[in-house]
Amino acid sequence: AAKGVELKQLFETLRDTEARGQAIVLHHKDAYPFRYDQKRTRAEAEELARSVHARALAGEDFAALARTYSSDVSGDNGGHLETLDPVTKRKTPWIRIGNTDFPLPLLDALFRGEVGKVFPEVLDTSRGFVIVKPLERKRV
Repeated sequence: AAKGVELKQLFETLRDTEARGQAIVLHHKDAYPFRYDQKRTRAEAEELARSVHARALAGEDFAALARTYSSDVSGDNGGHLETLDPVTKRKTPWIRIGNTDFPLPLLDALFRGEVGKVFPEVLDTSRGFVIVKPLERKRV
């Protein structure tokens, strides 16, 4: 029963928390949504992601890396993630844990990672390989 209480508290904390962050997404041929114009193989995307991740961990400018390497729309914005607010229907940088715009591993890293630091792992997601940097979390 104690485990259930802990999980309930964790869920309630996350449910009432929003996070903002940056990401670098490296799409490949097998990533969703399937892009026939995407030339990069899964192996090439992973190799590039590991190389870019090492540079980000070493302190290189995350926004500059995102603008150069991210094949996601957020790359143009220096990797800053945005979503539509479910209430106002306006773009917002604040993301909630149940947001379906983002793959679960990205949400997990955003809410579990150390704020201000590049997440220590490259994420292998349905959308491609992702490098994440949580920037801020707040209670709502």
